[in-house]
Amino acid sequence: MEAFGFELVVGASLKVFNEYCECFKKYAQLHQCSMLMVNICTDKKLINYFGPDYDDITTVHVVYDEREGRAELVYKDRKVNLSILNASWQDMLFKSFD
Repeated sequence: MEAFGFELVVGASLKVFNEYCECFKKYAQLHQCSMLMVNICTDKKLINYFGPDYDDITTVHVVYDEREGRAELVYKDRKVNLSILNASWQDMLFKSFD
């Protein structure tokens, strides 16, 4: 079974974002695992930036808008919009976003 690590980053600047990437790379090498980096933010200044191109780190940006009750999940190859108000956890976790 493949091992995974997970890290939550909140509203990081470019400098801090890159520092996290370096830490994740070391963690992935040390534990021989793949890392998932989740950057939660309210602005879109870093949503087109995914850090250095490391094979063992996957980045997703979660841009949330409290007023609209929506969130945008931004992956390197796609974006997904979803409601974060009045949504059941089952819908948020198990709904297909294709």
